[in-house]
Amino acid sequence: LMVVVMAIILYVFFRTWSAVVVPLLVVMIVMIWCIATIVLLGFKINLLTGLIPSILVVISVPNCTYLLSRYHYDYRKSGNQILAMTRVIRKIGLITLVNNTTTAIGFFVFTFTDIAILYQFGLVATINIFVAFIISFIMIPAVFTYLPGPTDKQLEHLDSKPLVGIIHFLDFIVLRRRRTIYITAAVLVGLASIGISRIEAVSFMVDDLPKQSSVNEDLSFFEARFGGVMPLEFVVDTKQPKGLLKLPNLQKIDQFDKFLQAQPELSTPISMVTFLKASKQAFYNGDPDFYKLPDKDDKNFILSYLANSQGQGKNSTSKLLKTFMDSTQQRARISVKIADIGSHKLDTLVTKRIEPAIKRIFGGTDMVVRRTGTTVIFTKGNEYVIGTLGESLMWAFGLVAVVVLLLFHSVRTIFYALIPNILTLTLTAGVMGYFGIALKPSTALIYVIALGIDGDNSIHLLAKFRQEMAMTGKSVSEAITNTLSEAGSSMFYTSIVLFIGFSIYGFSEFGGTKALGILMGASLLITNFSNLVFLPALLVTFERGGSWNTPKAALVHHYDENYHEEDDDMDQNLQRLSVERTPVKTT
Repeated sequence: LMVVVMAIILYVFFRTWSAVVVPLLVVMIVMIWCIATIVLLGFKINLLTGLIPSILVVISVPNCTYLLSRYHYDYRKSGNQILAMTRVIRKIGLITLVNNTTTAIGFFVFTFTDIAILYQFGLVATINIFVAFIISFIMIPAVFTYLPGPTDKQLEHLDSKPLVGIIHFLDFIVLRRRRTIYITAAVLVGLASIGISRIEAVSFMVDDLPKQSSVNEDLSFFEARFGGVMPLEFVVDTKQPKGLLKLPNLQKIDQFDKFLQAQPELSTPISMVTFLKASKQAFYNGDPDFYKLPDKDDKNFILSYLANSQGQGKNSTSKLLKTFMDSTQQRARISVKIADIGSHKLDTLVTKRIEPAIKRIFGGTDMVVRRTGTTVIFTKGNEYVIGTLGESLMWAFGLVAVVVLLLFHSVRTIFYALIPNILTLTLTAGVMGYFGIALKPSTALIYVIALGIDGDNSIHLLAKFRQEMAMTGKSVSEAITNTLSEAGSSMFYTSIVLFIGFSIYGFSEFGGTKALGILMGASLLITNFSNLVFLPALLVTFERGGSWNTPKAALVHHYDENYHEEDDDMDQNLQRLSVERTPVKTT
């Protein structure tokens, strides 16, 4: 479905099938490389790595769109295919590489975590983002220099009236209505703050599955009849061998069993005390009044009866009993099942009720109780992923800042690059709150990915603005107008492609993928405001003509989307290029 949608978008933009087939061929090669990378690294396709191929589709297509739009722009100026494609490669190669680098940063930070599934996701995605860049820059120039040049009809998108009207409107409000922009941004941040306050950090074991799925139906069945399926277990350590044979210790465990049984979220607990009470009841002909712990008079007899009551079958009572205490009879296991009540309620149950009960019941003794079971792993994993969100964002911001510093050699530019992205993430978080999307592992990842993707536009616009300011005689307002006119259109095209591509995920039945589509789609819409309105307004407000001087050591010093007089000799030579056919001598 995504490939079909991308094909339609490309045809609408460029009005030629070659601009559809070649980018889709690039996408297919990138996806093959992606699957090959997973296999070569010894990973398996899981919940996250399975998303990478489709994510690469919406990253690879904008690369191709950017190259083709610039190729058409330069071809219309020169009328020479080789010259136009040479300009594309020489002039936007570096900035496109930087854009892909910032995108990769959003995924690369996941390799810093200790969670294997996140590490694999980040590593595979990072590698293949650069693979997509390399394949795009090899195939697009190679193929389109052999194909006939674009016709006038195919170049009409460069003068699209709706797009030109949008760019002119953006230019007007940036130059004439900056106060309105700042007030609008402040109001949006205020509304986003209300939305952020509504975000709940909660996750369920199967909350991403469709509610009508068979798994959810089975889970509801077991919760209604057996109290749940998620295991929550406790290990009681008496701190002395054969400590479980002492009646006071058994009474403490029985008291804790009764407390757990009284909790509505939990099933009936099973422990060695359960077997002792059932054995006493069985010994007294099943009388319910004797379903209790043996007293000191019949304790030893009941224990001996329990140990020898069954034969050699693998489900014998004696063997079952051994699964609830260790061979030294020092540690006992208490097993309960819990319903999928959500990580927040589970944390409240454990910290507000169970842990105080443990201190009350076992306090003053040498006995130690600790929680275990896969439910503990589930809750701890959720806490770890959500807790590392802030750390991952800091890493992402730091790495993007380093890229900007290497590119511009300007600390001031770092703030210009990051402030719009902070605004974008803040407003996206507000959308998350208003849509009722919970903060959980499957949604916590989106912010870091969004930062990497949204950072592309900031760097692209700043690079173009720097180049305009470097030209003599240009004022800040003139530089902004030219920047929006030339860079704004390609940024707008790219954002549309990404927005539609990620929005397709919003129709998924899987909760995590659906949240990815909604939040990334919202982020890409917001980034148009942040980078095409808010960032230019900041530049007009705080920059002065002649103040934008880039050191020669900066990488962007070598980047130039326009073509100065020093390129004229090369342009003239390229325009005279022709194919010389030498007659073949025959003997």
